Amino acid sequence: PFPKPFSFVAFNNGGLLGMTAASSNGLNIVDLVNRYKKSGEGSVPELIAIHYTVRMLKHLETLHWDCKVLHVDVKPDNWVLVASSTACDTGRGSVVPGSDLMLVDFGRAVDLKAAANSSSNYGDPLEVRFRGNAAAKDMECVAMREGLSWGLDVDTYGLCASAYTLLYGEHMDIVKDKSSKRWRPHKPLRRYWNKDLWFGLFDTLINIGGGSDGSYLGSHPNSLRAIRKSFEGYLDEGNRRLHVESLLKQQQKFLTRNK
Repeated sequence: PFPKPFSFVAFNNGGLLGMTAASSNGLNIVDLVNRYKKSGEGSVPELIAIHYTVRMLKHLETLHWDCKVLHVDVKPDNWVLVASSTACDTGRGSVVPGSDLMLVDFGRAVDLKAAANSSSNYGDPLEVRFRGNAAAKDMECVAMREGLSWGLDVDTYGLCASAYTLLYGEHMDIVKDKSSKRWRPHKPLRRYWNKDLWFGLFDTLINIGGGSDGSYLGSHPNSLRAIRKSFEGYLDEGNRRLHVESLLKQQQKFLTRNK
């Protein structure tokens, strides 16, 4: 789901776009993590982290591929929990509060079609690149840190940071491995997590794709789709989706309290 625009006011030096609120309570990923800590439940269950990561991957895949929009401010507190009857994909059709995520705060968003049309350098809106640091503090993607041009990777870095917050319950920073020269989250994956899934996500979406022009091919919607399919395949095994639905319903007991 996406917020819906309801007003736009144009000024000489800009404009003001009004969009609907994502939910009545406004709880986001940071709130979710804190509620788990305060409730005595500890950390967010890995299955819930996998479930929400699937929703984020699908969200950005749609935003980039279908809408040709770059958000530029993807971060944990801009993913708001919303109710859905389809997010769990169990076939039951029941509405589960907080089972889906909606990306909000499009104040920095870029229309990639308009950007491509304004320059002769880009035939495909998904190839549009920018320079400079436009991210929130501590949310700079690798390209920004290395002084390279950036595009879709600013959003996919934010997705990785959001998934990291779900897993670890804290902000993500990245370091460059001395031997492989590849960037990775500053903390290692825990032994009891599904390392193959998480390594594939972080390594693909954080690092450069190897292009001589400095393009980050891992951030392309095709890469998002491939990673999403691997996460969904894991959830499809056994009764994991039913377990996810059960966990989502259980977390309602501490999500319904006042923020």
